[in-house]
Amino acid sequence: MIKVIASDMDGTLLNSKIQVDEEGVKAIEQARAKGIHFVLCTGRMYDDAMQLINHANLYGPAICMNGAEIRDEHGKILKQIPIDKVSARYTYQVLTDLGMYCEFFTDIGPISPNKDKGIELMKEIQGKVHPDFSAEEIHRYVEERFESKDVHVIDDTERLFNNEDITILKFIAFSSDQAVLKKSKKNNSRHREAWRLALLFPTISKLHISMLKKDFLYNIMLKKWASQWTKLLRLVIISMMFLC
Repeated sequence: MIKVIASDMDGTLLNSKIQVDEEGVKAIEQARAKGIHFVLCTGRMYDDAMQLINHANLYGPAICMNGAEIRDEHGKILKQIPIDKVSARYTYQVLTDLGMYCEFFTDIGPISPNKDKGIELMKEIQGKVHPDFSAEEIHRYVEERFESKDVHVIDDTERLFNNEDITILKFIAFSSDQAVLKKSKKNNSRHREAWRLALLFPTISKLHISMLKKDFLYNIMLKKWASQWTKLLRLVIISMMFLC
């Protein structure tokens, strides 16, 4: 018996306009009417994710930042797994040496060491991800991203690494250069022992790298969250198109 439906956001629950389709909302409500729980799984931060699904009158527990944080349906933090500052400093240095733009996801919100570079790079990337968007739409989307997410700017990253009051939960590194992305993956393999000691798990895509602790993975955190109902649990991790 299916007990839980877990859905990603980007490319799954969200359409090309970064909105939740009405069909997806209906499918979720139909599942809930049958007693099936719905949980959101996303690489986004909680406030960012909720802002998008609340527009569609959706709610529910969320596994955010690729598993770095779990929240219940009321927004209460159930679990966080931070990245230690030594690992974060090392990884940041490796990636910035390659010329990549890095952004930190923390317990006070996203932090950028170079907002202007981030904006320009995000415009370039969004143009590739959404070729149907006009230059004006891309500009508006990127500007709104930095404003709505209240991205904090910090000129000296050592202030972040040395601040014990700020917790780093995830960070992402962007590059529109495929050669740079491949080199970053190669560097990770070359320094395998150091990366293992740093307890980091890199996931590479065409446009960015997300740096996570090994036990951040969705499936691990999802099983921990869902175990509150039954040990013998059937999970369905899907694209919303299979629900509709």
